[in-house]
Amino acid sequence: METPNVINAEKIRDKVTDALRSRFDNRLFNANSKRIHVSSPDNMTDFAVEIGIQADRRYEEYECYLTATIKWKKFSKLYKNFDIWYHKDKEEFRPKSNKIFCVASFDNIVDGFSAKGRAPFIVSSEEDIDAFIARCLDDLQGEVGVWIRRWFSWETAVDVLDVNKKICGAWRDIAYYCLLDQAYGREYACKWIAAIDSAGMPKLLGAQIDWIRLNLCA
Repeated sequence: METPNVINAEKIRDKVTDALRSRFDNRLFNANSKRIHVSSPDNMTDFAVEIGIQADRRYEEYECYLTATIKWKKFSKLYKNFDIWYHKDKEEFRPKSNKIFCVASFDNIVDGFSAKGRAPFIVSSEEDIDAFIARCLDDLQGEVGVWIRRWFSWETAVDVLDVNKKICGAWRDIAYYCLLDQAYGREYACKWIAAIDSAGMPKLLGAQIDWIRLNLCA
């Protein structure tokens, strides 16, 4: 039986999850899922937005932060096709079919994705958990909530990627192409890819440009 005052990662995640669901109920989160999936009638896209709760132990304390994960089946399928092409010489290669579009921590969102970023919240007591929950709720009702809602339309999602060009990591060009295609059409997206000079790019990044040109914009 768990001692009530013992702090661990599971307890932190459970308390945060309960607090978020209690505050927002069906207005923001999908109540039919064990995970925290954002569900809104205002979402005009098929992006799946999931809230993750991280609690990393550091000695007797926990570094806690929330993340917003953006998943998109169209992108995952496109990246899988690229992955197969890129690794075609590897006989035992198995491509991932669930490539994540992007992940952003609440700390980075609130801090405007600056190099320093807001520090994780340190939890070592019940009072700290309550304070962390309060910050999470403030974030969702403030800047993080605004950022998440920008994924509810294709055009504003493009704006998110325009503001932060590193948000999708090493697969950013395929992600951006896929989003431009969805928002403005194939011709527009191909004009963007045609203007990129891939000379001197790292191998993986340059290969993405080449694959799109050969297979999608030829």
